[in-house]
Amino acid sequence: SGGCTDQVTQTVTVNAQPTASFNATTVCEGEATQFTSTSTGGNSFQWNFGDSQTGTGQSANHTYAHAGTYQATLTVQSEGGCTDQITQTVVVNALPTANFTATNVCQGSPMQFTSTSTGDQINSHQWTFGDGQNGTGQTASHNYTSAGSYPVTLTVQTAGGCTDTYTQNVEV
Repeated sequence: SGGCTDQVTQTVTVNAQPTASFNATTVCEGEATQFTSTSTGGNSFQWNFGDSQTGTGQSANHTYAHAGTYQATLTVQSEGGCTDQITQTVVVNALPTANFTATNVCQGSPMQFTSTSTGDQINSHQWTFGDGQNGTGQTASHNYTSAGSYPVTLTVQTAGGCTDTYTQNVEV
């Protein structure tokens, strides 16, 4: 009020805001999902996998107990304490269960195989007939040239890439 003034100068630091982002692999039940941060500006990484489990680090592996869809969250913090967060859907595909029936036949007659496999969206059936021959399809027919016992294997695969294999001996 009397015309006297004073001045002070201080340095103010404005910290950069990190940007959270990540990639996660789509896997089959029982496999570990690989989480990889693609964030910028962060040096601390906190994961919430969407099933009450958590983790830390720029990359993390997590195995979900069940197939399903989960909401995974990554929180990134910069050196200056600024944070950003992102939530993404992670898919864990269910495993199919391979199984089949076969008719016992005499040598020279075709044996009929029928897949009784269960699972969502099975789109591939691969047969190994135990005598060096192979086949495809939900049903298959094979003619064995010699009598005996043959280990027949069926491998099924879902649209999500999950597989299961079942082997049983058939008698000719």
